[in-house]
Amino acid sequence: MSRKPTPSVNSIILLLSAQVFLIMLGLGLVTPILPLYAQSFGVGAAAVGSLVMVFGIARIVVNIPAGQWTDTFGRKRMLVLGPLLNAAGALGLAFSGSFVELLIWRVVQGAGSAVVTTAAMIAVADISSRENRGRVMSMYQGSLLLGAGAGPAFGGIMADAYGVRAPFLAFAVLTILAAIWALLRIPETRPDAAPQEAPKPGVAAVPEPTLRQVMGDMLRNRNFILISAVTLGIFFTRSGGQMTLLPLLGHNVLGMSESQIGLAFTLIAGCNFVALYFAGTLADRLGRKAVIVPSGLLTALSIVLFMVTGSVEAFFLNAFLLGVGTGLGGPAPAAYATDIVPRARMGPAMGLYRSISDLGLVIGPVLLGAIVDISGYNLAFGVNALILIVTTVAFAFWARETVVRAR
Repeated sequence: MSRKPTPSVNSIILLLSAQVFLIMLGLGLVTPILPLYAQSFGVGAAAVGSLVMVFGIARIVVNIPAGQWTDTFGRKRMLVLGPLLNAAGALGLAFSGSFVELLIWRVVQGAGSAVVTTAAMIAVADISSRENRGRVMSMYQGSLLLGAGAGPAFGGIMADAYGVRAPFLAFAVLTILAAIWALLRIPETRPDAAPQEAPKPGVAAVPEPTLRQVMGDMLRNRNFILISAVTLGIFFTRSGGQMTLLPLLGHNVLGMSESQIGLAFTLIAGCNFVALYFAGTLADRLGRKAVIVPSGLLTALSIVLFMVTGSVEAFFLNAFLLGVGTGLGGPAPAAYATDIVPRARMGPAMGLYRSISDLGLVIGPVLLGAIVDISGYNLAFGVNALILIVTTVAFAFWARETVVRAR
């Protein structure tokens, strides 16, 4: 009997990329609609912001258990479960009768996002090596950006044509398709367990490390803490600086229209996508630090320049720099984290990495928004830039490189 051929790395990453494209396309559909939908329940801006916060908190709580489940039950099952939770959340949002129900279903969506994101990152780690991990990560993240970038325009058109609930129903359909895709097409990538050697007479067997031991080891690992801090800074910038401050600065200070702000965000996404093409190759050839450090500093520079932005043209130039900076740093931090985590501890360790990183998603909008209310935009952008600079410089000086370049 002939053995079934093992899928290649390229074929598996394409299958994973197709799934994340469907999920992010659905998420993009509801991104511009969710605040308006929430306001239809008679709540204010602070309550609308809490929908973002509870989503992030759910991810933080579920990331570590999701890593354990991925190791215990396999990557494939979690890649099916995560989209199904997202689908349930989307359907719940579509048929909610109160703002409290919206909050509950956003928590379900956050849990689903944690499950599928953690499982996918571990699956990518399974199929990649230190020599090609940057390129594999960039392919996956490129598909994520394509879906997230294409969704908002379609979501707005759909809401205008069929009502504000329609994008949520479409999101549910897309995530159900993503679950079916994983069930039928994506192979299990979890390595087979190594056979256990019988203990020698008089020698006690070494027990498997507990979750607490794994967490303790990771939190004592300087390189793990440094890369987690770098990623926290990136997420802080995306949710706080980019998604919260830039629209407010453009509209309230520069008088930009919604279409102009949308065009600037499209520019950022386009630069992200183009930069990702080069970032993965550079991270594999030159090393992770050679990409992470310049990316962080360039992103910080773009944030500083927003402090002195006095025209729409300057806003677009800074958006271009922000897109290039965040795009260059896209795959390298995840590749670095995967490099330093022991293969046998991949699940809980990557869950911990995701939880620390997701703190930036929760803290960024709340902290920077409060600073704007108290002291204005300059201090808010300054705090954002300072966080990026401190985490990037600390990583540059104290983190070791994981890629050894051939001489």
